[in-house]
Amino acid sequence: LGYVNGVFTLLDIKTGLPYNDHVIQGGAYYNALDDKPDQVMYVYLDSIIERNPKQEGSIRIFNKEELTEGYEEFKRRYVDFIMPNVDE
Repeated sequence: LGYVNGVFTLLDIKTGLPYNDHVIQGGAYYNALDDKPDQVMYVYLDSIIERNPKQEGSIRIFNKEELTEGYEEFKRRYVDFIMPNVDE
């Protein structure tokens, strides 16, 4: 947790590729904190030459609305995981 360009941010550094589901993880992080950040920032530093031949990093930032939606998806998936046969 810290400030990035003056914005209170939770920063997560990944050593692999970006995944759309990182918003779900970010939403869980966001909701676990008492002091909510304004955003969650993922910095991707993929060092696998075959996937990232130029060895360039990338950044993805999720805002509060995206994190709230990600957390809702986290809760849905969690319920499906712990109670997979409830609807049957």
